[in-house]
Amino acid sequence: GCTEVSCFQDAECIDAIAPEIGAKCPPCPTGYSGDGSKCADIDECANNTVNICEQKCINTQGSFMCACNSGFELNSDETTCRDIDECITNRHDCDHVCANVVGSFNCSCQYGFILQSDNRTCEVDPDRMCPINNDCEQLCALEITDNLGSGSGSVISKLVCSCLNGFTLDANMKTCTDIDECASKETTPCNQICTNIDGGFECSCMNGFELESDGFTCVDIQECLQPSVCNATQVCEDTPPGSFSCLCPPGSVMSKEGICVVPLVPVPSPSSSVTSFPSPSFVGITPSPSPILITDTERGNAVIVTLSGITLEEFTDERQEAFRNITAEAINSYCRNTPNECNVLSLTDDGSRKREIQQTFRQLFKRQNIAVVSTDDIVITSIENTNDGLRVTFFVRGVNGDVSGVISAEVVEEALQQAVDDGLYSTNGFTVVSVMLAFPPSPTPGDDDEGLFDNQFLIIVIGVTVGIFLLLVIIVVLVFCLAYRKHRKRVLKFVENDNVTIRNVAYIHGKP
Repeated sequence: GCTEVSCFQDAECIDAIAPEIGAKCPPCPTGYSGDGSKCADIDECANNTVNICEQKCINTQGSFMCACNSGFELNSDETTCRDIDECITNRHDCDHVCANVVGSFNCSCQYGFILQSDNRTCEVDPDRMCPINNDCEQLCALEITDNLGSGSGSVISKLVCSCLNGFTLDANMKTCTDIDECASKETTPCNQICTNIDGGFECSCMNGFELESDGFTCVDIQECLQPSVCNATQVCEDTPPGSFSCLCPPGSVMSKEGICVVPLVPVPSPSSSVTSFPSPSFVGITPSPSPILITDTERGNAVIVTLSGITLEEFTDERQEAFRNITAEAINSYCRNTPNECNVLSLTDDGSRKREIQQTFRQLFKRQNIAVVSTDDIVITSIENTNDGLRVTFFVRGVNGDVSGVISAEVVEEALQQAVDDGLYSTNGFTVVSVMLAFPPSPTPGDDDEGLFDNQFLIIVIGVTVGIFLLLVIIVVLVFCLAYRKHRKRVLKFVENDNVTIRNVAYIHGKP
């Protein structure tokens, strides 16, 4: 079956339908010949029936393309060629005068000048050299006339003025005026932007295009072939003409920070995670061969470092590598000196610290004394210009041995702040403005509040003690009163002749 068949360019194999056995490959693609399993390129240029190019044919894999000889260019049908008028389009280097010929051009000189051996430059004829002080603005030559017919045998000479290439002689036959080659499409070879200058012109391109080596033609920049266009989590896609898009891989969405993350629910449409840019006028993060998927734990332990004195364009791959090296060195130094402060968060749970991972992490420093953070563990997720400086967001992952996870953002922040104070960044050409957590924790009582809480606790204890004491006093008083009432009769009533007499009688030792 198909498990035993390998098709050309990994084409999908077709299993035979029972009762037949085996499998077969689809036909070779257009421009190739073979049995589908092995396909060879067809040289279309060697076949006069297929080769319809007027001048040159260039064979390519699976196809071909036409080209023209020097001095010609392809027509819109991309098969025939037309002559380039180098003189009208200013694609020549003649010193004085240009004359177009089929496939090329010829140079000549103004009156009184001689064409040099390079067939381009002109030098004045020594016999026709004008005085230094003459009325011609640019070029001057003497026109000599024999005056023998007058009977005097003398020679008459007069000044003949002319202009350099790119200028035209004015009506006064002395001064020259610049020709505006950009005035019309017929006189400029620039296919986008033409800027007129004295005696010539300059071509430039619109945003998203670049000028080819001929100095006239602009082509679309293939931004996605350049490094650092999108961040490491995104995929680049060209959107001609002159632009590109950074989008997230299927199954992920773009967060508000511009990072592609895997959501907890299915992604409804990739179009919701596209960020478009008008031009590639920046350098960012070098994309990985495959997109990096960032977990919630990694994202939640990101740190932001703000740098001054450097822009996004200046933060090249080399500068990024240096920054990551310094950052890794700072974390390793901090954790080596204070291993008990360095915690690793597991990637397998919701960010809770695992004691066994912490222990292993600390043992790497204490016993093996090795660096557990490498340059590759500093994962930069975004870089952007802000009013405060260049803002670099990253998290730190990975340790040596069997330990894997993310170093907590609090540890990274403390390590980097210590490195800044020690001058580690400044000595390596980085000015750090601030180091902060990308996602600060919820406010909790700080050290300054602990004394207040201790005093409050003491007051509560004293209050409870006093309350208990007062309660005991009240109980004792009540017991005493009840006992006193029981053992003392305070009122006796005597009834005599329907009159009531009240006497106080005290009992002493049980006797009235």
